[in-house]
Amino acid sequence: MLCATVAIGVSAYLFGTALNQGHLTGSLDVLPVATTIGSFSLLLMFERRTSKYSSHINSDHLLTTVPTREVVLGIVLTVLYPVAIPLSFVVAGGAIGFAIATQSPLTVFTLIVAVSGLLILTALLGVALNLLVEFITTRSAHFNKYKKALGVVAFGLCFGLVAIVISGLISSSYLFNWLSVGPAAWFVDLGFAGSPVIQSASVRSMGALIVIVSGAPALVVGATALANRVWRTEPVSIATLHHSRTLIGAGVTERLFAGHVSRPVLTVARKRWLQERRVPLGLIMLSWSAPFLLVVIGPILAVDSVPGVSLVFFAFIGAVGTGFSFGFYPIGTEYLSLPMTLTTLTGEQFIRGELLASNTIGATVTAVGTVVLALGSSLHILESLLIALGSVTLCVCSSSLALSLGMRVSHRDLMPIPLPLTSATIYTEIGRASFVRMGVLLGMLGIVCLPAFGGYLLSFVSVFISMPPALGTQLSIAVVRISSLLMMICLAVGVSILAYRKAVHRFDRYTLS
Repeated sequence: MLCATVAIGVSAYLFGTALNQGHLTGSLDVLPVATTIGSFSLLLMFERRTSKYSSHINSDHLLTTVPTREVVLGIVLTVLYPVAIPLSFVVAGGAIGFAIATQSPLTVFTLIVAVSGLLILTALLGVALNLLVEFITTRSAHFNKYKKALGVVAFGLCFGLVAIVISGLISSSYLFNWLSVGPAAWFVDLGFAGSPVIQSASVRSMGALIVIVSGAPALVVGATALANRVWRTEPVSIATLHHSRTLIGAGVTERLFAGHVSRPVLTVARKRWLQERRVPLGLIMLSWSAPFLLVVIGPILAVDSVPGVSLVFFAFIGAVGTGFSFGFYPIGTEYLSLPMTLTTLTGEQFIRGELLASNTIGATVTAVGTVVLALGSSLHILESLLIALGSVTLCVCSSSLALSLGMRVSHRDLMPIPLPLTSATIYTEIGRASFVRMGVLLGMLGIVCLPAFGGYLLSFVSVFISMPPALGTQLSIAVVRISSLLMMICLAVGVSILAYRKAVHRFDRYTLS
């Protein structure tokens, strides 16, 4: 610690000397952004540590002898001291070194006040944020069930923000300027308010002081109020979500499919939708196909428009997601009622119900997404609609293949395991068997899409590489694209029929002995 303090002090001294000589002035623009990002990282860390320490508190016993506010302040100190102790030496060394270089003793005081104030406010906000999450958890059964997925949602938002910046929809300079004017950045002006070398904004410095003086008591009061509600209120049980529901009778699905779909098939589909609503296994499985969206974004960034190959890739990814989401675990989702399912339904009824459940959602979303993407493409409207039709056949093919592969799983190989990011339990295989089936499904669906991949990749490459005259004309390229789409649709229909028959056959021959 002593070595680090001395090193920081020397570095701060050299930095102050360079500023005195008029050098490194451009580096000052980075400090507000770095402060904002650093304080946000500390906020997340304090929130996680609060969750860890709060789980060990016996509030029923503790609150009989200690006021709630003292418990909250104790948690704040507990999460703060592992960071505050080492940081205090570093800040003191840096402040002294910088003050000596700039000959401004007042800077020692302003830097310590700024860093200490920002650190305390961040810790208080982290504790209050955790208590707010726990309070919502005690009042909302839905939030209690899915709160573990917040990390995935946050990661998705960050990934989306990075993708937007990379794509140029938001310039990096705009994001840089936005991060440099936030409340956390005001503490940089407060820290250097006593330095004659750096011209800090007096308004922002006063704003930082006001935030410290008024924010700290307000956060203590708010955190105490939330703690009282959390520790003195009985939480809502997740069991309140699972009310009994009829799978037959009037409803939206009855109005849409009545007269077109038999009652057993519709009942299987409604049961599958209800299972997904209660236990979002399909949504978790869908995340496996999300990284493939990069192959959709890449060509778009390369040509500043939506090429046909991106539409084909999107249709393929939507089909993969449809197969992964609904058709991949037919035995696992029916595990608890498997004897009744096998004895009351035929193979055609069960498989058709599963196909209806998967493609009503998966094929619709994929087709609509393809059409929306096609609005930014230069393809003819008929060709765009043909790709949308191909995406529907691919979804049916994917779900048929997934059901055919899933019906091979023996119920004896299934084990109860917790579903990630939720409090639910599912029945699935242990080991690599599921991943092998994923690979087989991806490979077979990739073979079905191979003609369209080849035709549209040829068209996309021709934009950058001069093609021979026989292939370079717009007519021949368009013919190749449309022919490849028709070939893919024919393959998807043929494979769907074969996979459907195989899945029905396996269901009819499935036994529990």
